[in-house]
Amino acid sequence: MKNHYNFLLITLLAIAGFSGSLKAQCANNNTFYTDYSAPTTVGGSVGFEVCVYAGEFITLDNMVSGNTYRISTCGSPDIVDTRITVYSTAGGAPAAFNDDFCGLRSQLDFTPVASGSFNVLLDATGPNNTCLTDDGAFLCGEIVITLISTSGGAAYCVPAYGNPGGTTNGDFINGVS
Repeated sequence: MKNHYNFLLITLLAIAGFSGSLKAQCANNNTFYTDYSAPTTVGGSVGFEVCVYAGEFITLDNMVSGNTYRISTCGSPDIVDTRITVYSTAGGAPAAFNDDFCGLRSQLDFTPVASGSFNVLLDATGPNNTCLTDDGAFLCGEIVITLISTSGGAAYCVPAYGNPGGTTNGDFINGVS
């Protein structure tokens, strides 16, 4: 009988642990906002000064397999606790996710394994670490996508030092390493 209780306890703990990890990536249920062509030049970016609300997504077309793209909301207002989830436009499992890279905002480096189009979802973090849509709260974030390296090996320089004499918070220096 004791073995049955141990089995039940272990099963419940495993289910509780597994269900918690399912909450990490946000569901692929956001509303389309706009689309961009992925940057083609190392250091090139799209998405500056565009307000994307929690619960919306942008589509990035023409992403190239092996290239690395930095997808960031780090320039968004401090009031927004963002989450980024990347899905193929064909659907399926999330390809990438981040929550709280730069304070409460998100950033990730994404290297697609296949060329094509991807949806970048913006959500806010809600109670109990859940994904939240805007629902009239005007939780606006800026999603900036920068090509930081190509499959050919060229990489965008990201400094690892701060002020004085440098940049802060991972700001870019123009140039190729």
